Amino acid sequence: KNPEKAYPVFVKAMAIARQNGDWDFYLDALNSSSSLVLAGMNSPTTVPLADKQHSERAFNSSKEALKLTKYFKSRGAVAELHYNVAEFYNAIDDVDTAIYHYEKAKEIFTSLKGESTKEVAKCYHALGDIYKYNKGDFYEAETNYEKALAIREKIGFQDTLVLYKNFYSLAATNRSQYDFEKGLSYGSKAMELAKSLDPIRVEVTTAMVANIYRDMKESAMGKKY
Repeated sequence: KNPEKAYPVFVKAMAIARQNGDWDFYLDALNSSSSLVLAGMNSPTTVPLADKQHSERAFNSSKEALKLTKYFKSRGAVAELHYNVAEFYNAIDDVDTAIYHYEKAKEIFTSLKGESTKEVAKCYHALGDIYKYNKGDFYEAETNYEKALAIREKIGFQDTLVLYKNFYSLAATNRSQYDFEKGLSYGSKAMELAKSLDPIRVEVTTAMVANIYRDMKESAMGKKY
């Protein structure tokens, strides 16, 4: 609940665990501290851990931990390590390295519990983002977003914000591919979810749906939205 207070506790736990050779505890503490920093990088106005010192320290520690995987018994924690490393590389626009680690995380998560898990869906969603926003490959982006959504629907995933982002991303990606009917279908579902989140997301999603109608030359519907 308080990332600023939790972060130094995790960093101290890392140091103690490493000194004692408790590698799995070390990795858990590292992943937890990295997750806090990454959350700060994604939402710097709400989580004040996004400064360069914190991010570089977490990134360097995570990269170093990749060389220590032979000491870690928890494969799930190693998968989470790869995911966090991918997020750090993504943040500095090292796209291909980020994709490698997202894929590695997905591979390990899948080997542990199969593909129908929220962790695997998270990897597919991240791959969708990087193909859409960094590579401009809308086909690959859509493929990964759809796999993420299929898993989430199958397991009854309930995180409204994550589902909203999934539907919105699919709507925007299909618009970019001029598949307007699919864009509207996903956009309408995103709009319903946005209503339970906040007015800004409602406004943004409504604008996107309006733009799809304009792209379809249906100006009356565009004006309606």
